Amino acid sequence: MIMNKQSDKLQEKSRTEGIRVFTLIDFIFMDRIPDLILPYQTIHDCLIPADGDMLYNTSGEPIRASLHLRGYDTTIHGPANWDLLPINKNKKTHNLRSVVFIPFLEFEHLGHFLTESVSWLAALLDPVLDHFIRTETNPTILLGKDAAHCRNDLAIFLDINVEKILCTGSLSDLTYIKTVFLPERTMVNKCYISVHHFSAVQQIMKKKFGLDITFPPSDLKNEQDKPESEKIYLSRTQLPPHKRHILGEKQIETHLSSSGWRIIYPEQLKISEQIEILHKATVIAGSTGSAFHLLMYLGLDISSKCVITLGSKSEILENFGPNNVFAQLKAQHIQVYHVAAYSEPSTISKGSGVGRRCLDLEIMYRPEYVAKTVESIASAFLMQEYNAGSKVSS
Repeated sequence: MIMNKQSDKLQEKSRTEGIRVFTLIDFIFMDRIPDLILPYQTIHDCLIPADGDMLYNTSGEPIRASLHLRGYDTTIHGPANWDLLPINKNKKTHNLRSVVFIPFLEFEHLGHFLTESVSWLAALLDPVLDHFIRTETNPTILLGKDAAHCRNDLAIFLDINVEKILCTGSLSDLTYIKTVFLPERTMVNKCYISVHHFSAVQQIMKKKFGLDITFPPSDLKNEQDKPESEKIYLSRTQLPPHKRHILGEKQIETHLSSSGWRIIYPEQLKISEQIEILHKATVIAGSTGSAFHLLMYLGLDISSKCVITLGSKSEILENFGPNNVFAQLKAQHIQVYHVAAYSEPSTISKGSGVGRRCLDLEIMYRPEYVAKTVESIASAFLMQEYNAGSKVSS
């Protein structure tokens, strides 16, 4: 799936004191989603260099599917000094018989875990691949350099001996692999998200966090106690200093609280508590970010919810691929509104690594006007839901 580069695929819904509000129309093409006939592909006769992050065939050509791509039209270029022609397989320095290759993993950052990591891990849920990993005596998983730091986490997650997992950093030279089982990704950052990704999220979260896969409907038995039309705001104000903050967000929260909104600090809650809150809420607002990815646990059809994202205009007009949050919410049939109230992100970062975030963003309008815009969208949606429910009951 890709985002159409023309802004006419966005519909400006309203303006409140100059604040632009967009709703998503049809900014992604469904033909970009692969048909996952099998959760993995089998590739024979592969090569990988020491500390490598992708596979090559014996002609020295990169195997595109083995690289952790991001974006719609990413090109691959092999190392400048790479010369594998010809290769004498009898003189290779290492041999591996059969492995599952995973180039990228991230367990600590919940957003990356629920999106890109789950995408690579989904294939490991397959019974055939699971049996192979557990019964083979030799190492059965090979991690690329961008996944190596998760070796212990992966062993715990799979409940296997860590010695069954190799990292390319431990290879001393070029290695020949007879058979590679390569996961078919269920989503690619800023490219597409498959319907298969949502069931994978549910199964993997059940395994990692000990959640019941039917947690939302079965554990929330007191539906009669559900607050009518609960509105929640996912706040970033309590995040650590190195994370991205929104200057003036606290004032927005103050105004929303006075209109009956419940302010949530996700990082202070257990995963199960977050899911319960998201399940009960009718309207969910907050700055565009990974906090919304936990909604994937609720499944594909949650069209009775409304999500209001706050951010910059460029977040929704990116021409290099769809914002992951928007692509996800569209797949879930959620009504989404984007309030373009923030300054454009800076290219200067506050940290490094996967958790890197841009410098703090500023609100371009008075906080009370931003809160008023969010509340007006929520009120209109709730009235729409009320009227729809009244028609059904009558």
